[in-house]
Amino acid sequence: MECTIGKNNTKAFISPFEMGRDFSANVGDVITALVVGVDPETFTVNLSVKKYDQAQNRKVVAQYLKQAPRPTLGQLLEDSFKTEEAESEEN
Repeated sequence: MECTIGKNNTKAFISPFEMGRDFSANVGDVITALVVGVDPETFTVNLSVKKYDQAQNRKVVAQYLKQAPRPTLGQLLEDSFKTEEAESEEN
């Protein structure tokens, strides 16, 4: 699929392999893609929608992993045993 990018309408190309499964676009649609290369002879930019999606998914996973760690089953059980022991000591 040929397209143009930027203000100066640079010629770009997205191969069918790099479009991904659910990709569909019509003339005039704005798409988001990752630059994967430039052909030095024709100055055509090679784009990949699939790799852009993969990069976005990696960012989401990395952000999820940065969150506070969830408690393990052992930590939850330990907390419940401490609560039970404290209640039995009060009685």
